Amino acid sequence: MAEVVQVVTPHLVVNDAAGALEFYKKGLGAVEVMRLPAQDGKRLMHSEIHVNGARIFVVDDFPEMRAKDGASNWGTPQMLGGTTVTIHIEVANCD
Repeated sequence: MAEVVQVVTPHLVVNDAAGALEFYKKGLGAVEVMRLPAQDGKRLMHSEIHVNGARIFVVDDFPEMRAKDGASNWGTPQMLGGTTVTIHIEVANCD
């Protein structure tokens, strides 16, 4: 495992990840570390920004990746009617 940068990392699912990144850079002084576009060239599969030393992941919504029965518990705020934050926790040994 790589050296732990921070133990808890928020992972935001939004409708326009590229737009959100620009907003966070302009409004919060975020520094973009990386972005990984999807094959469609329009959405972001993954991106990482740093805000005041904190790492945050921001991605676009991928409805085609949700459970076919609609039971998925992730999506955009508009879809869920609430928060879309997933928290990643790094541990030394997940077993």
